[in-house]
Amino acid sequence: MKTTVWATFAVPGLHMWKDARNYLVHPHRHMFHYKVELSVDGLDREVEFIELKERARHIAATEQLLGGRVVVGASCEMLAKGMITELRGTYGARDYCVTVSEDEENGATVTASF
Repeated sequence: MKTTVWATFAVPGLHMWKDARNYLVHPHRHMFHYKVELSVDGLDREVEFIELKERARHIAATEQLLGGRVVVGASCEMLAKGMITELRGTYGARDYCVTVSEDEENGATVTASF
């Protein structure tokens, strides 16, 4: 049996895709919605999901460069991968699954096992 804990939150951000041939070439705002999930041992709340949420929110707002700055070429996939990289520094080797969406409409999921 496998057990995971997860948390969701959203942060505002601006991004653009410099090589786009449409409106995406210009900075535009989204609410980036995250669902972060990681494996835990047993059923005794090895990782408190409120603490997971706060750690992940901090990563998204600062280290992922969404704190009001323009992120050039940052896709949902890139943001999810970056989140996993940063969470691994805190929680170590385990299974991770991070979903990032733009405005809860379109997004991507990245999973990794260490």
